[in-house]
Amino acid sequence: MTGTELTTALTRLKELLLKERECAKTMALAEFETLSAEKSELLQLLSGPMPEDLDEPTRLLAREVAEENRRNAYLYWGTLQYIRQTMELFGRKSAPQRYGATGMVYARSGSGRLLSGRV
Repeated sequence: MTGTELTTALTRLKELLLKERECAKTMALAEFETLSAEKSELLQLLSGPMPEDLDEPTRLLAREVAEENRRNAYLYWGTLQYIRQTMELFGRKSAPQRYGATGMVYARSGSGRLLSGRV
């Protein structure tokens, strides 16, 4: 891959990462999937050996792409954590414990979970 092709590919990857983040924020899932597929193809192209004599603007562009990728990864990780916490909230007991005439807690059947976490 030549320096010009690499710069073009990195520029396109940066654009895809920015668009992908906006799609994730606005929940535009169809466009998100299309962008992810294009990004995967581009990453396949970029996975080969890189020239060692990169000029400074290309190095800076590669750093910007890495930073945008980190930002997207952090956004997705944070969203996943939020979803897990929400599922955990729904998984907790929703009704208070019940007590019998002797003051003992009734054994409840079932876990009280809306979601089991199994696929």
